[in-house]
Amino acid sequence: MLLFLKSTSRTVHHYQEEEQQYNITQESSIISLTVWRKSLLFNCKGFTVIASNGSLLYRVDNYTGRPHQIVLMDAYGYPIFTIYPPKKLGFANNYWLVYEGEVENNSINSSKKPIFRARKNTSIIKTKPSVLAYVYRGMCCKGFAYTVEGS
Repeated sequence: MLLFLKSTSRTVHHYQEEEQQYNITQESSIISLTVWRKSLLFNCKGFTVIASNGSLLYRVDNYTGRPHQIVLMDAYGYPIFTIYPPKKLGFANNYWLVYEGEVENNSINSSKKPIFRARKNTSIIKTKPSVLAYVYRGMCCKGFAYTVEGS
């Protein structure tokens, strides 16, 4: 198969767990999304997120060509989140910080706090081998709010 025709997909599960900090009292629910590794824009490296009913939910594109800056947009192209790895010298980053809206790389400062932290599943003993990443609320929460699974 030609390399440019190859695409991959991932499934994201949203778990609403009971946590005392956030007072979540709703029943657990799972939302399945399909992440298609294909940009809607020509010559862009990105992904398209599709709901289980086939409707377009999100676009993930990298317009700048910088691999460490990703913008998640709604179906109309408005930025929802900007995702960056933390700046650490000499260490491999196993997590990314998620900021609300569109944020330029140079303007991230102490006044702009990340709203989520996504961590790659690097456990040697994997109880759930399909889990690729965990997503946490803020910087200090220990219990994950979301999981990302591969298919």
